[in-house]
Amino acid sequence: MALLMNQCDIAITAAGTTLYELCAITVPTITYSMSDNQMVPANDFTKDGCCLYAGDCRDNPLFINNITNLMNTLYHDDVVRNSLHQHMKKIHI
Repeated sequence: MALLMNQCDIAITAAGTTLYELCAITVPTITYSMSDNQMVPANDFTKDGCCLYAGDCRDNPLFINNITNLMNTLYHDDVVRNSLHQHMKKIHI
């Protein structure tokens, strides 16, 4: 999976153990929650500056807009991408 992830410019993933894998290879990541047990990792990784959080996808009419806006941010903002990269390198697996 690391080989596939390493080919990505950005990743979009639910807030689970995949966040650790993406941090290990420092792929700028947008995360979201889709269950209650993903709320804590989503908030923790976001608070630590390791990813951007698009929100909870359950019953959220703005979820797709959030993803789109965050993708545009990652595409256009080198400072945000570099910040994510630096914070992701600090995560110890």
